[in-house]
Amino acid sequence: FICARASGELMSPAAWMRRFVMRHPAYKHDSVVPQRVAADLMATCHRIGAGLEKAREATRAHERER
Repeated sequence: FICARASGELMSPAAWMRRFVMRHPAYKHDSVVPQRVAADLMATCHRIGAGLEKAREATRAHERER
């Protein structure tokens, strides 16, 4: 896990959050994170933490599902 994270094979939580913000339709790529984007990020993080959703890019869940 640590080697995969260090090599870039798995995203770090910070990289995953940056990507989430960058891909959000309400983000205008002006370095200002709108309240809607922040709320969606926190709701998604909550769902991941509760086991209701997976962040496949940041975990090895994709390998366990094979």
